[in-house]
Amino acid sequence: MLRTTLARLRVHRARLLLSAVAIVLGVAFVAGTFTFTATTKAAFFDRFAAQSRHVDTAVEPVVARSGKERPMVPVSVLGKVAAVPGAASVEGRIVVSVPLLDHAGRVVANGETAGTAIDVPADPRFQDFTLTRGRLPRSPAETLLDATTATEQHFAVGDTLTVLDSRNARHALRLVGLLDLGVNKGLADGSVLALSADGVRSIAPVGGYQRIDVAAAPGVSQSALTARVRAAAPGLPVVTGGQLAHDLADSVLHHVDLFLQGLLIFGLVALVVASLVIYNTFKILIAQRTRELALLRCVGATRRQVFGGVVLEALIIGLVASAAGIVAGIGVAAGMRGLFDLLGAGIPSGTLVVTGSNVLIGLAAGTVITVGSALLPAALATRVAPVTALGALPEGPVGSVRLRVARLVAALLLGGAGIALTAKGIPEGKNGLVTVVAGGCVFFLGVLAVGPLLVGALTRPFTRLPGVPLRLAVTGARRNPGRTATTMVALTIGVGLMTLFSVVLGTAGDFGSRQLTEHYPFDYLIQGLGSSAAVPPEVALRLRADPRIGTAAEVRTGTAGHLQVASVDPTGYGTAYKPQLSAGSLDGLPAGSVALYKPAAARLGAHAGGTVSLSLPHGKATFRVAAIYTSNVLNGEEALLSWADYARAFGPGPDYSVLVLARPGVSPAASRAAVDLVLADQPLLKVSSIAGYRAQLNSAIDQVTALLGALLATSIVIALFGIANTLSLSVIERTRESALLRALGLTRRQLRRTLTAEALLIGLLGGVLGVAVGAGFGWAVSQAFLHDSGGGPVVFPVLRICGYVALAGLAGVVAALVPARRAARASIIEGLGSG
Repeated sequence: MLRTTLARLRVHRARLLLSAVAIVLGVAFVAGTFTFTATTKAAFFDRFAAQSRHVDTAVEPVVARSGKERPMVPVSVLGKVAAVPGAASVEGRIVVSVPLLDHAGRVVANGETAGTAIDVPADPRFQDFTLTRGRLPRSPAETLLDATTATEQHFAVGDTLTVLDSRNARHALRLVGLLDLGVNKGLADGSVLALSADGVRSIAPVGGYQRIDVAAAPGVSQSALTARVRAAAPGLPVVTGGQLAHDLADSVLHHVDLFLQGLLIFGLVALVVASLVIYNTFKILIAQRTRELALLRCVGATRRQVFGGVVLEALIIGLVASAAGIVAGIGVAAGMRGLFDLLGAGIPSGTLVVTGSNVLIGLAAGTVITVGSALLPAALATRVAPVTALGALPEGPVGSVRLRVARLVAALLLGGAGIALTAKGIPEGKNGLVTVVAGGCVFFLGVLAVGPLLVGALTRPFTRLPGVPLRLAVTGARRNPGRTATTMVALTIGVGLMTLFSVVLGTAGDFGSRQLTEHYPFDYLIQGLGSSAAVPPEVALRLRADPRIGTAAEVRTGTAGHLQVASVDPTGYGTAYKPQLSAGSLDGLPAGSVALYKPAAARLGAHAGGTVSLSLPHGKATFRVAAIYTSNVLNGEEALLSWADYARAFGPGPDYSVLVLARPGVSPAASRAAVDLVLADQPLLKVSSIAGYRAQLNSAIDQVTALLGALLATSIVIALFGIANTLSLSVIERTRESALLRALGLTRRQLRRTLTAEALLIGLLGGVLGVAVGAGFGWAVSQAFLHDSGGGPVVFPVLRICGYVALAGLAGVVAALVPARRAARASIIEGLGSG
């Protein structure tokens, strides 16, 4: 049977090519994801290893429990470590907050974080950045700047930079070079300056070191030096250089791993789609080779040999295609890296890493999927009776009543179970998302079971279309509903997932926008940056005095036990600050009352109208719970105190932020000019507008949508090959029929139109079904998200969804181009004599 199988592969290589391509694409996505993951991890580790290559031992600070202050290694430890035998070089590393001003005199910041300054080590071996332009500082008045900030703020080597010290005094520094911190840029979200140690000390007082780096003398191992340093610095974490590199990389990879694992989901989707294409291919091939298999049975082949031959055929195709997929996966990994570079993901570059385990996983995945998809067709092949070889070929499977009933019952059971799981998960909110997703998967199995019946129902309205080509196209799609269903379901998966994500992301964007508009209706939010995070009280007073400003409400924050407490100036309630309430009412929040964030209220066992005890600086106090709110964006506030109660508990205190609302009728440009005028002499204050927040939110959603669309495009492409494969094999199967139609007067153009229309119909059916399923479960997932936030409308981006249906139809048309052209070129005489 081996020689027979190899001969069949040679004879039917053209028919199997598109199936092999489907496997290649599916394995390429999985292998590419594994390669991209390994490459990214290696790049992170290599970058950190390079930065700490000459660090043999490091003394780290004890992590502050509050998490609000940067932990430091005491200055006194440096001398003790320098005296350790075997320590060739010792250097204390400095990281302090040093805000940088832009050309307009405002602080360069990212979010609420101002700039950072680091030291340029005196020993070059400890340098943990790359100099990309210029030279290193030679005096305390010279500095380096990270290349990203220099580009964004239009700074060039030779410019004079202005920075602020802890007293907000200005210092001028000459920019002598640009640096690249690589993945270590995460130590600061704003600008990063690099000065000599004396230069940093001249601007900001240094109360300690971020870390002490130690290089070993020749012949001293890392472990021996680390043991000696640990004895000299008791109570402080002391690690080897290798462990330091691992810890730094691991702190980043902990978050990166979650993202990289998510990519595998799309790889699995691609494999599932590929398995449907392969299953359909082998099913069609078995049907077309009925006479061939029957003749094998006539000459002595057993059922077992026929089954083994088909499985062996699938095994060979799976191995060869999977090997090609692994090679193609290298290109996919390179494409992923380019895509994320384009999106600004900040993933470091490096040599592509192809590991043996990833190769084996890719080979196993593709081979198992191929063989598994061929098992059922192989089993069907064993049922071919030898006498079949003597008769005419069967026209194709026609579902019996029993089979139809079985499919319908299975679909009802699976669909009902899926809907039940989904209904159970929605009220559980975010905790029920897994249940909702499980319900969607079970429901989709029901769709697979009822697929052939759906084809008949969905195509019935098209049976009376005008024109011979269109009617023949509908007949072709209805000829074998099982085959058509499997073909269009491959497309349904991709379109369904794209629709689901579009609904969820659209709903999230609308929800965020409504939250900003309804519950945080201020126009501007003023906050402090850097080491001086407070807003001076005169800012609110000067804003109120400006006729262009309607409301300027201060916000003050503090801590009451384990709760984050906030208080808003009474003029802000109902105007610039309107949190979403689930119970009670604020109404100015009178003295002696408190409003609680819903999770905090649940933790304290409190409810609206009841009382709660809070641990304030002067002792415990009891308050009446006036309201429960479900949204907090000021500072993660968990409790709102009245203005008077907050002043008694914490004193007048500084303002954490100021909420600004323009007077009605004042244009945005005029109100922004008023705010900028007040803040002209306050460079450490940052102004954020709600319009800016909304633009950032929409931009982030558009980026995520584009990324998901690019990832899911693989499944669409595989489905396209599936349609082309099915149509090509169908053309071969209907060679005599097509020739007869041509003999009866059907032109070449009409035949091409017939096959193109059939593919278009399959694509549109798959798209419509995908949109229906995706929109339904997009609604369910959105409801689960919205449940914890008090509910809200689900947004269906109609134009985008219609575009997905059009894309599905276009995919069908593209897939039909080659098969339709080949069918039209076939000879009528040869076609009538085939079979």
